[in-house]
Amino acid sequence: MAAVGALMVHTREMRFPRWEVTAALALVISLGLISSLISLRPLWGVIEVATFVGCLNVFFVMSTASRNDPNNLESSVIKSVFISCFFIFSHFVFSYLSASIGGLFLVDPWLLIGGFDNLRFFAQFCIFALPVLALPLMGGSSKRCWPWMFIGAWWGLLIFSGSRGAWISMALVIAFFSIFRGAPRRWASIQIRAALLGGGFFLIIVNVIPGLLGAEVSHHPAERLVLSSSGRTALWGQALAVWVQHPLMGIGPMQLAGVGPSLAAHPHQLVLQWAAEWGGISLTIMLGVGLYGLHQMVKHLRGLSMSQATSDLLFVCMSAGVFGALALSLIDGVFVMPVSQLWFAVMTGCLAGACYRIDECTHSAGYERNSAWIQSLLAISAAFFLIAILLRDWPPSETWSQRADSDSSLVDPMQPRFWLRGRIENK
Repeated sequence: MAAVGALMVHTREMRFPRWEVTAALALVISLGLISSLISLRPLWGVIEVATFVGCLNVFFVMSTASRNDPNNLESSVIKSVFISCFFIFSHFVFSYLSASIGGLFLVDPWLLIGGFDNLRFFAQFCIFALPVLALPLMGGSSKRCWPWMFIGAWWGLLIFSGSRGAWISMALVIAFFSIFRGAPRRWASIQIRAALLGGGFFLIIVNVIPGLLGAEVSHHPAERLVLSSSGRTALWGQALAVWVQHPLMGIGPMQLAGVGPSLAAHPHQLVLQWAAEWGGISLTIMLGVGLYGLHQMVKHLRGLSMSQATSDLLFVCMSAGVFGALALSLIDGVFVMPVSQLWFAVMTGCLAGACYRIDECTHSAGYERNSAWIQSLLAISAAFFLIAILLRDWPPSETWSQRADSDSSLVDPMQPRFWLRGRIENK
């Protein structure tokens, strides 16, 4: 991500948000570096800050592209989402058919849904993808069969994954968008009907077909219909205790993974994680930037509610994806997973570009030039640093599975935040 930003950020067409937002983000990066350097494990903290810079680079690039060439960018984003969803769903269909033809038919979402180390990561991808899959139905394809079948099938996969957090997040976004008029309410109506279709698809693949073939169902999503927090309250209490001990600068980015004993390498709660690791000052700034961005999104949702243009309908869909990701981040580790970080940066960048395209704000040539140079320096530095870390951790002669066979502590699929061992070792 940082390398892409480094190659594209310093252009004559680069556009930046208003100077208050840029200054706030620069201050957050500075506070993160300071917190990293005074932490117990500075290298891991700098890795996290560099990743944050890489996401910002993607955000600025997508925002600029959305303002300068919106049609091509929107087409690329739509195609990327639909192609990714098509291949993931095709893999599921192939796995399901292969299992049913074989001698032992086991219906298990952990085995049938491929491409993700953890089904929670698949659910995070669904939060970004499902809102965009409704785009054809909001335009001129509402009476066609295939868009309904496709989005309904994806709702079925989301139910099949057993991710309670994703279910709740999508329900909250649907309820919130129902408040608006026009396109947002139509999007919510489409999602409700698609969810009902997904429920039918789920019953077919989990109850009807296995019942006819006498197959066994493992990790049934009904087992997830419980009111327990799955250990999250302990993680939240731990993060809160760390924040109380380090209220201003935090313990350092990525440092919660070194606080043990713990059930996971992160607390599954974005606000508490940022407060404990980056500190209260940084959290206050990021909350201000985030609230400003959400206010702009809601304002433009109201203004575009009656529009039928494809770009405006896509704005509605991507806004739903961003709201869903933010809701899920309060009970899940959305923003510690690279694929979720990338999709969030892409979508927020597109939305920011659309907002600035509508409410065009001009800056002085000096501000644009200085911002481009500073961002280029940060992008190049982050790119070289992350590439060096990647080369350092890359397995030189054996695969991850071979290393896991020889040392079981090398791979922990439930804690993949860190590239080598899943958590920072206490030594």
